[in-house]
Amino acid sequence: GYYLVRTSPLDFGSKSNQVVLTASECINDNLLGYWAYPWAKPARKDSASAEKTLRLSKKNIDEIKLWTGKKDAAGVIGWAGVFFDLKTASEYRNSFLSHLSDLYLLAIYFCEDAIEDLLAEFEPESDTYGEIGVYQMLKKRMRERPDENQNFLGFDLIGIEYGGDFHSFHCHDMANELSERFGLILNQFGLFEETADWQPILEHMNDEETGCEPVPWYVVKVKSVGMALPYYRDHVLITEQ
Repeated sequence: GYYLVRTSPLDFGSKSNQVVLTASECINDNLLGYWAYPWAKPARKDSASAEKTLRLSKKNIDEIKLWTGKKDAAGVIGWAGVFFDLKTASEYRNSFLSHLSDLYLLAIYFCEDAIEDLLAEFEPESDTYGEIGVYQMLKKRMRERPDENQNFLGFDLIGIEYGGDFHSFHCHDMANELSERFGLILNQFGLFEETADWQPILEHMNDEETGCEPVPWYVVKVKSVGMALPYYRDHVLITEQ
């Protein structure tokens, strides 16, 4: 799936001040937040916060909610804040957020071995709770294809909540620990490089003794889509034009 995010430097832990290109809303702003859904009924202060931080008017917010309601009904977005195709994500950005420059459209990919486990884990138990966006997307079983419009960034370790949002290993300030324990290499985007075997790392993340959020943890490949590839100098995000 695709996530439109606005990055901000970490304000805690050993990697404080570094910008991380993760789709986790714990770290970065998801720009299709719950305030954008007409049925979510957020408090007025949440909509007001979106107005201020995204430089939108109340009319803009109302237009976004109308748009989101239609796209949700059409089945091209999912909860929470995931776009099912590039066309819809681009339409949203161009229609409502073209005045912002510090945005990134991130694509995340799960390895095939994890799909059945994830679908079983997050299958709704009743009609009371709907399918989360990641579940809906993986049901489509759309394979990753080479795309010159996408730039590989690295691998994230994410813990998915049953409400659809997810954490990153950065939420627990685990970058140094995982690097030392498993020999992982953290790159300039705050993500890990490829490693030969992710299984012992995932077992560690899912071990309750580790102290991570008690939710299922997965490894995902992260790419940036249709935007200049960022790089870093002294923890400052630079974008090549």
